[in-house]
Amino acid sequence: MRLFNLKSNKELRRKLRKTMTKAEVVLWQILRNKQIGFKFRRQFGIGPFIVDFYCSQLKLVIELDGEVHTILKQRQKDKVRQEFLENYGCYVKRYWNGDILKSTNSTVDEIYNLCQRLATSPEPLLHNPSCFLPLEKGRIPENPDPLLLRLGGEHKRRLI
Repeated sequence: MRLFNLKSNKELRRKLRKTMTKAEVVLWQILRNKQIGFKFRRQFGIGPFIVDFYCSQLKLVIELDGEVHTILKQRQKDKVRQEFLENYGCYVKRYWNGDILKSTNSTVDEIYNLCQRLATSPEPLLHNPSCFLPLEKGRIPENPDPLLLRLGGEHKRRLI
């Protein structure tokens, strides 16, 4: 069964690439062509979902969130989406559009450092489910990321 870039989503992915938000355009100009050392794809399909940016080498998903992501119903959809991606083994990192536009350099530094961490980590990293989305617009929680430990095939989480 095919998991990536389903043919049924091809036109939607193409449309999303042509109508990117300003924040997506700014970040794409920095992520494209391995400028931070890793290949990223934009508007990439994983299962039924289309993620903003994806690095297959690191299984890193970067999602940019706008105003709509403050609505409870959308947050619930985002949670289902994130759980699907994490169950596949992806590390999902979310940023507010405003953070990309106002603090581009520090956000890119954070993404670069995360990429380095994922590239050198012996175990995949996952978000702490309790800090799934920022609690208020423009603020990213400072909770530590949990490390997924593989113990005898069982997956257990603990804080780093």
